[in-house]
Amino acid sequence: MRVGIWSVDRIVYRILSFIILFYISMWAKPSGVIEPLNTEVAELFEIKTFCVSGNGKKKTKEFMSNSLCGEVEQLDSIKELQHRWFQIHIALPKIKSDTQSVFYTLDGNAFFPMILNLVSADIDMYDKLPLIVAIGHDSPLAFDRVLRSYDYLPSVPRDSILTQRVDETGGADQFLDFITSQVLPFIVEQYGTPKKQLLFGHSFGGVFVLNTLFNQKGGFTHYASASPSLWVDKGQLVKNNVRNSTEYLNVKLFLTYGSLERHTQKTTQANQVFQAQDLDIDEIVEMLKIQIPNGVNYQEFANQTHGSSIPYALKWSLYEFMKQD
Repeated sequence: MRVGIWSVDRIVYRILSFIILFYISMWAKPSGVIEPLNTEVAELFEIKTFCVSGNGKKKTKEFMSNSLCGEVEQLDSIKELQHRWFQIHIALPKIKSDTQSVFYTLDGNAFFPMILNLVSADIDMYDKLPLIVAIGHDSPLAFDRVLRSYDYLPSVPRDSILTQRVDETGGADQFLDFITSQVLPFIVEQYGTPKKQLLFGHSFGGVFVLNTLFNQKGGFTHYASASPSLWVDKGQLVKNNVRNSTEYLNVKLFLTYGSLERHTQKTTQANQVFQAQDLDIDEIVEMLKIQIPNGVNYQEFANQTHGSSIPYALKWSLYEFMKQD
């Protein structure tokens, strides 16, 4: 009889564990919904959206409209960046603006309305807001999985853990060239040369930010890498950049993480990703602190996951950037 009760208890435990893990995994993913703008945003910012192509063509676009800059991009054409379009969203503060500071963010379709809503809800952030520029894919999606995998990640061996997790990679270098040759000069032309500028990215975008930091292209003075996907190639992409750097970097790096991204005692295949992430984040933070003396600011958000930590990371990075000289 005791064996039967024990068996029932184990079955109930497993069912409850499955339900809990299911909801945690759903909560861990970023929302695929593009936030509508709060009514207060229009009072605080002058908003413009431009379509910018890989070969330098530009045209205006109505923000949050359903229309795309070009045709729907197919998998076989995404490598031809010169023929692709990107949506560049710009928010110029109407009061107490500091246009000598520019806050750039990747995943612009999702993060542009998110950060503007966060700012509009916090009066303490109204003082000397920077120009906010969001670089988004020409897609109706908040996060276009195929496009961001290719654009944000360098080539990764297909025998790595990445094989089962993402689509084709390898476009990070040409995407960075697009940012430095098309986006940054366009912003300078419109608003003048900034004294400081930050690049923010989350997940795959966080890996892109770290790679950009070591490439030192674009003249960014500040970098914000939120929950970088360190499980990509078991973190070797970032580690190799750190090891191969021959000089100290005079930049500021904001690195964020959700505490619930740390692995539990699960032994599932999915947990291999959490274990790799957990083992690498602490190691890489220490490596970065050596390479960037007094320039690394690490923040871990309690009880937040990979997805739920995004608004915290955006707001904290913006706030820290505003405090910097």
